[in-house]
Amino acid sequence: MTIRYADMKEAIDRNWYRIDPNLVMLMERLVDSTDQAWSDEKLSHMGKLIGGRIARNAELTDKDPAKLVRWDRDGEEINDVVHPESSLDTKRELWKNNFIHLPESEEAGERGRPSPPPTHIGYFYLLCQCDTGMVCSVTMTSGVMRLIERYGDDKTKDVFLPKLYLTDFDAGWDGSMYLTEKAGGSDLGLTETVATKEGDTWRLNGFKWFCSNVDGDAIVTLARPEGAPAGIKGLGLFAVSRRLEDGSPNGVHIRQIKDKMGTRSVPTGEVDFVDAIAYPLAADGTPEDGRGINRMMEFVNQSRIVVAAMGAGIMRRVFLEAAIRATQREAFGGPINRHAMVREQLIDLMCESEAAAVLLFESAARIPTDRSKPVGTEDSLARILVPLTKMRCTRGGVQSASAALELFGGNGYIENWPMARQYRDAQCHTLWEGTENVLSLDVLRTMVKKQAHTALLDRLNECVSGATHPILANVRRSVSDAIARLTEDLVRVASAGKEGALLHARHLANEMADVAQCALVLEEAQWELDHKNTAHKAVVAAWLTRSRFEPRSQWNKANEGLIIGLFEKLIEYDTITAEEAAASL
Repeated sequence: MTIRYADMKEAIDRNWYRIDPNLVMLMERLVDSTDQAWSDEKLSHMGKLIGGRIARNAELTDKDPAKLVRWDRDGEEINDVVHPESSLDTKRELWKNNFIHLPESEEAGERGRPSPPPTHIGYFYLLCQCDTGMVCSVTMTSGVMRLIERYGDDKTKDVFLPKLYLTDFDAGWDGSMYLTEKAGGSDLGLTETVATKEGDTWRLNGFKWFCSNVDGDAIVTLARPEGAPAGIKGLGLFAVSRRLEDGSPNGVHIRQIKDKMGTRSVPTGEVDFVDAIAYPLAADGTPEDGRGINRMMEFVNQSRIVVAAMGAGIMRRVFLEAAIRATQREAFGGPINRHAMVREQLIDLMCESEAAAVLLFESAARIPTDRSKPVGTEDSLARILVPLTKMRCTRGGVQSASAALELFGGNGYIENWPMARQYRDAQCHTLWEGTENVLSLDVLRTMVKKQAHTALLDRLNECVSGATHPILANVRRSVSDAIARLTEDLVRVASAGKEGALLHARHLANEMADVAQCALVLEEAQWELDHKNTAHKAVVAAWLTRSRFEPRSQWNKANEGLIIGLFEKLIEYDTITAEEAAASL
């Protein structure tokens, strides 16, 4: 599959699955052979929809985001969030095409077996290239649905699930999550919203500071039952419908929609609960049992994977846009992609995008998708890989968006070109579901409580031991040496005492992410040589290991040969023979 960027004017109105050989390869490698034809068809359909209609909608929505009409002309409070038609059209298309409802769909029932998890992650990866705010909105609905399925009693399920399951967006409900309060920020233990029980009815009173997809019909929130202890163990988990069964308002008052830097397609607001009727999500206990936060946090790894996909999706999108633009923009006697420094930048954007993608799909594969199994029962490898993936992909989104924007020159900074929104949106993802500091602490915690680093080292060594092709020898040696250094650093941090470990937590997490990405791309390179007879991934693995582990890699002669001699074949995904690749390895 050869991609000719010179034949494209821009990324929009292309089938984003069909012009992404790396994603196609991931599906060939990860999806069972009995499901590959079906998966390929579904992703091709979604790639065309997202790359065309939904991508065009995303540009319109960013320039005309949702607005709050709090009062009607008679001065009555109505709390109406008015969405642009572009946003509503996107949601209608996603709902209609089973973007989040695929497991419950009629098609899934007819197949008689679950849809392949990599295919569904592929859906999110494609949408993240287009509109990460919309991904947040969609994910809220999915998360609310799963929490009510697991923890709602029969009455709660009857109220919420029939509407959440509908694939007609206008007739169904979408979801919201109201967790953060002004006093606490990320410290949910400072939650002040109070839940009071009156007979069999719970009512909520309090103020929520960051409410994602603020006007969703089905809300999940945290509140402290009256008399519960302070701190995180005193919280209960509740579902709230925006309107009561008779259609009247349910005490949910939107103060304002925040004027955000990016991700404008998902309205984020401030909300007061005033005697809002709530349904406890505690079918396995009670709202007062101190496990509300545990129930909520069981889904944190799934949420982090989605946010990681946002970063990885932006990395892919900005590489694609930059590769196209570099064939069109002329400077100093020709298209800028003829110049060595630009070639180096494009190769780096592509390699970093592929490294993010393999880490994303590896982590996602570790999270259970069988609903009969308890959520939050991921193996220890997932517990350490997911925060590493979220950290690396979201930071990579910011870095790649900045680098790609520069290749557009001044036009990159202009809002009616494609790069400015990607750069604005990318910065949000480092905040959602945990900053780098929080994620690094989670990595330390899994090391102490789960010994998760041993599972990670085992997986990395498995990647290295399977890379037996002769042209991978240098890369294999480099990754093996990096694993040895990582092992030494793990011992160093373990013996550094509490303050020393906290000081080095982020350094260690970044080192783990470096080694994990290189090891996984090395494994891909072996698979590609075995099954596709091309050395594209071998060259990518060599580029990444040198950039990660060689302090002066910019002076490496192999890199020079790659930039000068293999640029077109590498960037355009032409077949690269082992002999052609050898000089670059």
